[in-house]
This record gives sequence, C-alpha cells and structure tokens, in this order.
Amino acid sequence: MQTRLPARFSLALLLAAGVAWLAGPGAPSPAAAGLDAAEQAPGARAAEPAFTRRVDRCAVRTPSAEMQEIIEAAANRGRRDPGGTVTIPVYWHIITTSSGGANVSGLVPDQMQVLNAAYAGSGFAFDLKGVEVVANNAWFFAVAGSAEEVAMKTALRRGGPESLNIYTTNGDVYLGWATLPFYYKFSPGYDGVVLYWAALPGTGFEFPYTTGEEPDGFLTYDQGDTGTHEVGHWLGLDHTFGSGGCTHPGDKIKDTPVEAEPQFFCAPRDSCTGAPFPGGDPITNFMDYVDDVCMDHFTSDQTKRMRTHWHAFRDKKFRE
Repeated sequence: MQTRLPARFSLALLLAAGVAWLAGPGAPSPAAAGLDAAEQAPGARAAEPAFTRRVDRCAVRTPSAEMQEIIEAAANRGRRDPGGTVTIPVYWHIITTSSGGANVSGLVPDQMQVLNAAYAGSGFAFDLKGVEVVANNAWFFAVAGSAEEVAMKTALRRGGPESLNIYTTNGDVYLGWATLPFYYKFSPGYDGVVLYWAALPGTGFEFPYTTGEEPDGFLTYDQGDTGTHEVGHWLGLDHTFGSGGCTHPGDKIKDTPVEAEPQFFCAPRDSCTGAPFPGGDPITNFMDYVDDVCMDHFTSDQTKRMRTHWHAFRDKKFRE
C-alpha cells in the first residue's frame, strides 16, 4: 500500500459535484490496484470477485482551510449536547456482481456488533433497520465520486440526515469512504458510507507483509474496523494526520497528538518532535490507517466532536 497525495477541491466544485471530501481524478490503474487481467476485462466482471490489495485505506480527504472554517463555525453555532445515547438507524445495501458475487449480507450482524462496541463509549448506538441485496455490475464496480456511485445512492438511499446508509461494493481501490455531516444539506442523496465488501468481519481479508514494518507480518482488514473508521468520518471526524505535516490544528482534536502522515503499520512512531508536539503518533486510534488488529479507540475530544456534529447537522431536532 502507498499513501496518495490529498486531492484539492474548491467549495463550488464540491457542492456542484456532490462529492464531499473524497479523493479526485487520477485514481490508480486496475493493475496498480492489484486486479488481475480477468478482473480488468469488462466482459469478465460478472465472475466471482477475489480479494485484491487496496491502493489506499480511505478515499476521504481533509477539506480546505476555507471549508474547515465554514464547517467549524456552523458546528459550533449555539449547539448543545443534551447527553444520553444517540441511536442511529442503519440501512445496508449489499451490492453484488450480476452473478451474485460478494454477497456479504450474512456478515452484517457481525459488523453491527463491531460498530456498537466501538462507539459505546462515545454514546452512540446503531439500530439495524434493513438489509437489501442488489445485483448490479455497474454499481458494484463504481469508482468513488462516479456517476454510477451517484446513481446507486440516488436509487437506494433511505431515511434523512440521521440515517446511516452503508453500501458494500468492490470499493474502487480503497477499503472505504464516507461523507461529512455538513454536506448533507447540499447533497442529501449522496450521503453515506461505502465499504469494500471484503472489509466486513469474517471474510478472511488479510495478506502477508514481511518487509519488517508490520510487527506480526500481516495486514488484517477483516475485523470490521474499516466500518468503524468510515462511520467516524460520517460523524464528523478527520484522520488523525489531518492534511499532513507537523502543523496545528491537525485534525481539530486537542487530545490526539499531531501526526505528520498516516501510519499503516502497528509500530510506535513519533513523526512530529520537539516541544510544540508532545506525545507519540496516535497510531491505535480508529482514525489512523493501521490495520484492524491495531486500531482500538476514540479519544474524549473525538467523542465531543462527533456529538457536536451530530446535533448540528444530523439530529432532526437541532440541525440547521
């Protein structure tokens, strides 16, 4: 895997395209994504999909400084968290190949358990409302931000801003991506989370990485924490490394140490040193890029941000 440079978008382009906070044009070729010749051939796409290595963990990118100012101002405009558990209705859309390949509907209960465990300490609970299976090659192989992805979401999305819609597809070249709460009012039909089908718990999606960086010699992505990570974005969190570089405020979270770049491996690191940057990199945070075995928590300030963004942009009783 490799880190791709953040894509830059203007506010007008984001709102016009409805593609919030995602990596833009210039996605790697199918060969770079690890697809074999049969999978690259259009006529062969109905075949049962095989595991393929991902070029990047997540397609979400930090908004521009101008956009961040707009989001922060809107989120903090007189919003109060009344406390208590926030229960989020969840609708699953399992997209398969035309022959039914990658039907992971049976793994949804396990993924729901992962989400509820990960977010219990933050005061969120997830209530399964429905699971549908749709065989559609074009949607299954949809690229992030493509017309096919937009068509899929437009046809299938259910509920309002408070409803979490999760789509499993071939995931482009990523493990997943998601939309920010702020963007719902501009493009409600595009709102949601997309997951690579093999990133759900129990698929067996892992591969050896024996060059020495990964302590256990494997990168494991089948324990459901891609879902945890992407729902974090859906609730308003940035990556722990923000837009990259040792600069404040990073991810807008005070209790996550500043991190220069994503960490893919479960190995301690301190990428920003010196008095202005205390603490080692928060590599075990759900919003970094380590594998599922390594990530295990949100911080208290991340919880505060998620709940603030929920009440500002998703809760029907409080949102603008």
